[in-house]
Parts: sequence; structure tokens; C-alpha cells
Amino acid sequence: MKKKLCLLGISLMLFCGNMLAQNSPTAEPEHYTADKETLDKHPVAPWWNESKFGIMLHHGVYSVPAYNDTAATKLNPFFGYAVWYPYYMDRSPFHYRLRKHHKETYGKDFVYDDFIPMWKPDKYDAKEIVDLVVASGAKYFAYPAKHHDGICNWDTKTTGRNTVDMNPHRDFLKETWIEAEKTDLINGLYFTVPEWYNPATPKAMMRKPSKSKEVTFVSRQMGYAAFSYKHKPRNAFTKEPVPYTGQSDTIKDFASQILKPQLYELMNEYKPSFWYLDIGGNEQYLKMNQWMADYYNFAKIHNPEGVMVNDRASDIDAHHDWNTTEFHSGVPLLPFDKVDQVQRCCVAYSEQDPVWKDGTGIVKILLDQVELGGNLTLMWAPKKDGSIAQQVKDALIPTGKWLKIYGDGVYGSTIMDGFNTKIKDEEYYTKAKDGSIYVFYPKNQSSVIIRQKINFGPNTKIELVGKNKTLTAKKVDGGYQIDVPAELVDRKTEVNYGAIRIVQ
Repeated sequence: MKKKLCLLGISLMLFCGNMLAQNSPTAEPEHYTADKETLDKHPVAPWWNESKFGIMLHHGVYSVPAYNDTAATKLNPFFGYAVWYPYYMDRSPFHYRLRKHHKETYGKDFVYDDFIPMWKPDKYDAKEIVDLVVASGAKYFAYPAKHHDGICNWDTKTTGRNTVDMNPHRDFLKETWIEAEKTDLINGLYFTVPEWYNPATPKAMMRKPSKSKEVTFVSRQMGYAAFSYKHKPRNAFTKEPVPYTGQSDTIKDFASQILKPQLYELMNEYKPSFWYLDIGGNEQYLKMNQWMADYYNFAKIHNPEGVMVNDRASDIDAHHDWNTTEFHSGVPLLPFDKVDQVQRCCVAYSEQDPVWKDGTGIVKILLDQVELGGNLTLMWAPKKDGSIAQQVKDALIPTGKWLKIYGDGVYGSTIMDGFNTKIKDEEYYTKAKDGSIYVFYPKNQSSVIIRQKINFGPNTKIELVGKNKTLTAKKVDGGYQIDVPAELVDRKTEVNYGAIRIVQ
């Protein structure tokens, strides 16, 4: 019922927005076509900025080896992705430790697909997963329909390479979606565009390289260098060809027989509010703009809350609604999100990496993005038995508790008027929906120095959020100082950030 009322409200917002947009040169088209100029008129969904914080799950066979090369991570954070285990084992010169680990643990004749019968996620509880997402304070949720290993987590009719026809014989997407739809979460899908070693993938899949600032290291470098499709499925050590488990020999063309049918199947069955696509490929071959046009036309009827597609559908010739960043520096282009992990650089669960974010670490990264007008999409993964690592719970639950107190300065916030990105300090600034300014600061500070340009007049009200206590500001060199009495600060909380609210 809550979701229906929420969608009704959003529908009215969209209607009013569309009425205003009709007098604008960028009015939303009545019918979308594959023309990029037409697609670029697609509006940002109202829920995007309102949400600010989302969770992306990663769930698959890669949780069986549960290994990442922590030494390679020091070379580049991207090299620590445990979810890339089969790729790094086969093709990366930096991951000789991973190759050594695999050979010593499983043997040189043990290929990635041999992990499939070993995957026994009997403890995977969709309700527990979704309940934790809600408890974290996240407002949108992406479940992984398919990752780069090509194993589909739903009962697809397109291939036998799925978790229903193969082990563990469960439709994880359906189980999880049913639970997620009972909540107020905005639900979407993670979906990889390419598969590492699908034998039906042509060389035409290679994406165009781009130096655009909108394209991150991962989608730029990995999109055309790593995915060069030089060979079909093979043993990483002997180089002998191996079967692509579950896929019929009748599949000859990846885009027309696998990718597109799966996208339309998921669209029609689940009606996702957003797609977090990954890696991309060559738009001339994939024709993802046509799929996006069909999705947007479909969404006019089935998704009144508005829909979004990120910037990894194919290459620079494809449309996108938001920019995805992983290892960006500087100020990203709006609208954007940063994807990060609870477990350092792992994406999938790893038994090797001991570095986990706590609630303070997550809130800091969230504020990093929100201050610039962006979102945080946080990734984590269940263990191979389907259970949730205690470290994940210990990070997400405190984050959710913190957001219950300070969320008015996060959800629906915008960049503070006159915000100067060149000023580097420990504070974070946002403009709340009611126009007030939130200044987030580390709780171990006894005072907050305001170096941003904020006008403190005789009628300015300053309050300590969560304490109903009025504070005062005094002029000092470089700005204003606001003292926070020690007796008002609970320094034993699990998240070391407080907030001051300024009403001008």
C-alpha cells in the first residue's frame, strides 16, 4: 500500500513535470526512437535525487573460490575484484598469485565452470537480504540478474546457463524480487552486457575507445582492451577449449540470441525501475539505443515512477541517464553515482581480504557524493553458502540508524548554493529540501570551522541535529566557528559523524 501511494505521488510529479516540459525545447518525446538525440531528452527520474543511497548485490558462482589477490589490489583497486576471478586467472599478467592459488588448490585441469556444482547457497534467504537493505537506509536496490561469467540468476528461456536448469536449481531473482516488491524500495537490475567467454560473441563486440571524462577507467579501458574476444572458453593453464556449460550449440550470435532476448525477457517479467548495465560494447553491433527506446516507451505505461539506465549500455554512441563512477577523481558530471564496496575492492565476497568498511566509512563515502549532488551505490555479496557476513551487518545497520537521525540532510538534498569544491576540510555541506544547510562534521571535533560562504545574519538559526539544542557562530580567521559542547556529543556511537543545521 505504501508503495502504491508513493508511486501515485511520483506519477503526479511526473505529470506536472511533463506538462511544464511541453513548453521546453527538451520536452520528453511522446514516443521514443533509437535516435540518440531523441533518447537524450529522456528525463531523470524524480526518485533518483530523492534516494541518494542504494545497494547493489552481487551473487553468483564466484563466491565459491571467494578469492581476491590483495597484492594486486595495491597496484590498482580494480585488480582486487573477486568477481573477476575467472578473467584474472586466464588473462591478467598481474595475477600470478591468483593463478598459483588456483593451481595449488584445485589443480590445473579444474576450470571455472567446475565451481558450478560446488555452489550450495542453502542459507540464501531473500527476505533477510531485503530486510538488511531496508535497514541500511538505502532507497534503491539492484539485484544481479547476470554477471560476466554468463550465469543467469533467473529462469531464463534463452539459455540453459542459469541457476534453475543448473545447480543450485533456484530462481534467485524471482525469490528476491518478490520480497523487494513488498517494500518501498525502488527496484532495478544489475546486468552485464558482455560475457567473458561466450562462444557466440563476435569481434564486432569491441566498444569504441573514448577519452571522455564521463567514461570511467573501468568502462573505458576494460571495455575495449580487456574484452578483446581473442578466444573462446578455454582452460586457463593448458589453453585447451572447454564447454560453455548450459549453452546450446545453436546459439551463434550473442546480441540477437542472448543479450537482447534476455533484456526484453527481464523487462517484461520484472519491469525494473532502473538498469545498472556493465562494461558495454560496440553500439553499431549491439544496437542498445533501440532497446532503450523500447524500454522508455514500455515504462510510460508500466513504470510511472520514472526509469533510469546508466552509462554502460554500449559505447559513446549510446544514450545514458546517469554517469557511473568507480575510481573517479575530481567532480563527476551530474547526474552521477559512485559504486563502492563494503569489503575493500572485492565486489564479490572474499575470504582473503581483511579490510571492511564500518558505518563511519560508509557514511563518509556517502557524504563525499551527496555533497557534490551525487548518489552512492554500495556493493556487497553473500558468502558461498548464501549467508551474510557479519561484517556486512556491522556496517549497514549502523548506517541505517545514522540516516534515521540525519537523513533530512541527505535524502533529496542538493548542492549547497555557492559551494566551493576547492575548499578542502573535514566537513560536508548539503542543502536540504526545506532550504536549510546541513554541515556534517566528525564528532571528535569540539568545534566546527565553516570555511564555505554561508551568510550568518541576526535571524540565522543554528541547531545541533538530533539534540534540539541551539548553537552560535562567531567570526574567526577564514570563516565562522561553531562550538559543540562536549556534553551534547555521544562519542560512543557507531558512526563518527554529527550534523549542524543552519536556517537562514
